[in-house]
Amino acid sequence: MPQETLKRISTATHHGCIVCGEGNDLGLNLEYRVAGPDMVCADFECGSDFEGYNGIVHGGIISSILDGAMLHCLFSRGLTAVTVDINVRFRHPLVSNRPAKVSARIDSRHGVLYFLSADITQGGRIAASAKARFFYKPQLDQ
Repeated sequence: MPQETLKRISTATHHGCIVCGEGNDLGLNLEYRVAGPDMVCADFECGSDFEGYNGIVHGGIISSILDGAMLHCLFSRGLTAVTVDINVRFRHPLVSNRPAKVSARIDSRHGVLYFLSADITQGGRIAASAKARFFYKPQLDQ
């Protein structure tokens, strides 16, 4: 059920998204999957179109991937929300044209605020991690 809920909301609300949109031919087209209670992940590979420096994925793209993964955690619970703030830590370069994985989880909730975290791994090490707050907005899925 959480996987179907995630897919339904993502398709309905993010069709043109640069990270996950099925309707965006220029995007990454990440397919998130439920990886456990309040957790999602996706395998991906960024081509050279997403580079900043040669051979290295642009930090803005990395931030977008982390943000999208955290949002999809909320989608898996049937929730829509907007990012309040996000803090990204870049640990190692994310090399383009090589497999990577993004994982995200819901850490806690305080009223209408959800606290989430995510990381991107490549070659067995964390390339980037993030923590973010999301504001629950139920009308976004209508």
